[in-house]
Amino acid sequence: MGQRGDAAREAIGRSKGGLSTKIYTLVDAHGLPIGFHLTQGLVCDLDGADVLLNELAADTLEADKGIDADERVPYAT
Repeated sequence: MGQRGDAAREAIGRSKGGLSTKIYTLVDAHGLPIGFHLTQGLVCDLDGADVLLNELAADTLEADKGIDADERVPYAT
């Protein structure tokens, strides 16, 4: 039987509704995935997205309201 890892490494977190995981996906202009990052469900959207945004090399950034914050403006310029 395989070994079990710890919940933080596996991006599984406990919330009121049970165990949860957030999936952040970076896609290209055609909607094809080029990167992803997993966090526990209770992690702030901005913190999880920073991991992908730090690796971003693009002229344009489209994001949903979960990433809309003044600290993220430099990524879009």
